[in-house]
Amino acid sequence: MAGETETNIPSDTEEAHADPEFEAMIERVYNQEQARGGFEDSTAGTRSAPPSYRDESGTFFIGREFTLKEFARWFKAQRLGSRPFNAVGYHHTWKPVPETWAGVPSLQGIFNFFRDERGWPEGLGPQIWVYSGEGRYKNGSPRIYVGTHPAHNGAGILNRNGRWLHIEHIYNGDKASFSEAMKKVSGAVLAIVCSPHPHADRTIPYTFVRKGVNNPDTPLGIMYHRDENPNWAPGEPPKSCPGLKVSHDNLDDDLIRYANEWANGDGGDDGEPVDERGVFTVGATANVRGGPSRAQPELRSLAAGTIVDTSGYTDGGEEVNGSARWYRLKDEADGASGAADFVPETGALTIDATANVRGEPSRAQPELRSLAAGTIVDTSGYTDGGEEVNGSARWYRLKDEDAWIHDSGGAYERRGEWVHDSGGTYERR
Repeated sequence: MAGETETNIPSDTEEAHADPEFEAMIERVYNQEQARGGFEDSTAGTRSAPPSYRDESGTFFIGREFTLKEFARWFKAQRLGSRPFNAVGYHHTWKPVPETWAGVPSLQGIFNFFRDERGWPEGLGPQIWVYSGEGRYKNGSPRIYVGTHPAHNGAGILNRNGRWLHIEHIYNGDKASFSEAMKKVSGAVLAIVCSPHPHADRTIPYTFVRKGVNNPDTPLGIMYHRDENPNWAPGEPPKSCPGLKVSHDNLDDDLIRYANEWANGDGGDDGEPVDERGVFTVGATANVRGGPSRAQPELRSLAAGTIVDTSGYTDGGEEVNGSARWYRLKDEADGASGAADFVPETGALTIDATANVRGEPSRAQPELRSLAAGTIVDTSGYTDGGEEVNGSARWYRLKDEDAWIHDSGGAYERRGEWVHDSGGTYERR
């Protein structure tokens, strides 16, 4: 568990990221995900799989994707080891960057590369990975990834791995300073991991240290990777994390400001839809799209004067005419459902392995049929009031029939309809 012994890094990460085989792997994973349609629905609020909020500290490598709010909730449920981390290391990937990021497959590819090509132990690496949402993947909605579980020693800075949490930013900080989007999501993550925790009642200060106590017995703060190795010499691998264009002058103050905003509840909706009933009156012809972005397919147009019900909004969509707010049109359930807390929501479930379809959200119900891996089924809503299986009580209702699949059966994507706020006027109901 974290901090019991120091974890040394078998080889240098930046040297490996310059390896043509590493670059080819990143491009291959991206192209594979693009080919299978992994970028077609980038609606804010979708995810590679519904989250689980149970403690997973017994697992070394997690390989999970979360929104900021999901990550905050998941993190609180985790045990952090007998000696939890007391300091944070800051890094950048250099490669991949947001434009070549493909979610969990990219994360898994990186960990596999360092295991297979660099001799790292299975699952060893930086614990937390930050994607700002600026690439095609989940465009407009940040994502947080857990590689190595934070209860365990990760790998990031030689001799500063025990009792350290290493945060890897999917960004080339050698090319440009952190964007505002990256600063904002990074600050939120910093607030989440540095705050007092149910299993670590201490506060890690927003203090940036150049040198200091290793494996600190008291909370230390945050360190840039390169600040541990400031003296570059011929023949030594350069340590540029979190990037040559990233400085304490152009990052620290903004990072602390965004961390405080998140901690004080003023950090915004992190790209996630806010559930709120309302009515949208179209002022002129407005386009309805499959996601909060003009890059998404145009599903239909609404004439001036059309009034449509809405079920929520996001301020994390594509900015148009100075506004990033998009309204989500209300989903209508296709028939009554007797399930508790049923939420009507258009979506699709891609089966990971053989999944059983049942007449009600419970394994006690008859199995109607099974679906093979790779099958994609449309869904009309879900309930979190079904039978709990593997820590989750969420079941999805199949479209046009009263049949259900548990969320462990596949990967879910929400497929809502959105209209930009410049298309008309909104009234909360």
